[in-house]
Amino acid sequence: PFVNATDTELDVDFIARMQNEISGCNVGTVNGIKSVILQNTEATSISVISSGDLLLAPSRRDGGCFDIYVKGGRVINDEQNFETSSAINVYNVPDTWHKPVVANTASLKGNSIGVTVVNDTTSMYAGSQRAYDKLIFSSTLPAGSYTVQYSYNQLIADVTNLLQSDEYNTGANILVKQAQSVPVDIFLQVVSYSTDADEKNSYVNTLIQTIKEYIAAMQIGESLEQSDIINLCYIEGINRVVIPLTYFKKTSETSPAVNDIIEVNNTQYISLGNLSITI
Repeated sequence: PFVNATDTELDVDFIARMQNEISGCNVGTVNGIKSVILQNTEATSISVISSGDLLLAPSRRDGGCFDIYVKGGRVINDEQNFETSSAINVYNVPDTWHKPVVANTASLKGNSIGVTVVNDTTSMYAGSQRAYDKLIFSSTLPAGSYTVQYSYNQLIADVTNLLQSDEYNTGANILVKQAQSVPVDIFLQVVSYSTDADEKNSYVNTLIQTIKEYIAAMQIGESLEQSDIINLCYIEGINRVVIPLTYFKKTSETSPAVNDIIEVNNTQYISLGNLSITI
């Protein structure tokens, strides 16, 4: 509809979607793969790494290989049984289980022994159904039968099944992976000429929500600049932003504290780490 409608997406997202509709009629193309996934799954962003790209593992750079990185989906709770004939401290999650396992979600049903998830981050299968995820137990697990409760992202299975279906199977060697979240810390100071404390708190709360929504909508591979955050701060009641920002960096970085731009590659997306706004 063109009248009395609601803006449900940014212009740039609309343009990209229309381009995929036109150029993505053939599911065997990069745009075709993107179009099919966006129309049929809960993915909010997609990156298709094709043959020859250095982001592919050397053994997958031959023709006919695609690594598909997805953002979005829904977390599902799962329960799996396993047996061990000897005492163990580590259990390698088999491919018959849903993966990748969500960190900090695993536990042994009816057992007080703690479980830590160690996600595969280095192999070519990291973030996929075939990832080498492990469960580390807080103390030695005696031989016996156990039930593990954990969570996983259903989107990985949904996209994999979609591209292996009779309707959309391209015959290509496709590996679906969860895009890697790169948390970013943002600390900043704004100035308001208002003298009302409640009013100032309201401005800060509005800014926090605005920045959260902006970063949550960022696409895989999209960079973030200081100017992006500064522009978001010019709302009613805010008169000035103190620049440079106090902190603007990846959470994992110790230095520099302030970057002009934070970049990620086409397997990653920026997420919000720590956010602090003073006024």
